[in-house]
Amino acid sequence: MHKRRVHIWLLDVPRIKKPKTHIKEFNYLKDKNEIERLLAKAREEGYPVFIFYLTAITTGMRAGELAGLKWHDVDFDNRLITVARSFDSTTKNGEIRRIPILNQLLSSLSEWKLQKTSEWVFINEAGNPYGAGARIYKSIFHRVLKTANLSIRFHDLRHTFASHWMINPLSR
Repeated sequence: MHKRRVHIWLLDVPRIKKPKTHIKEFNYLKDKNEIERLLAKAREEGYPVFIFYLTAITTGMRAGELAGLKWHDVDFDNRLITVARSFDSTTKNGEIRRIPILNQLLSSLSEWKLQKTSEWVFINEAGNPYGAGARIYKSIFHRVLKTANLSIRFHDLRHTFASHWMINPLSR
């Protein structure tokens, strides 16, 4: 018995798009030394700058989430931060999440709370929460980076947290 061949004629050449397989590069503070350099230079700018950057590095929170953080979102007893808002709206994806307060942050954040009377965790010199274009994200951050001899963006502090969380899970 012979198999019958069937010929199919295509009227058009099919267009098939290859999926893009680009790997997005990101930057972060690579080791403890770089993190310590950044925080040491931030401390020279003042404790408000230091605690802001320390919180960013040890929580992975976005700039707007740090700006929107209120003290009632910080649960020292259960060591959790509830991320419920950004600068002036919801979080980026609209969802609330909880982040553990790591050992490196706990005592510094507790000390910071004792110094503050505002409902907001981080405020500018005028006593208002930071806005999208605040100096702490731009000019102050660039000055700290320059004196620490580092080159990253503020958002890269989020990458720093995520990378170190995966690299060293026992440091939690």
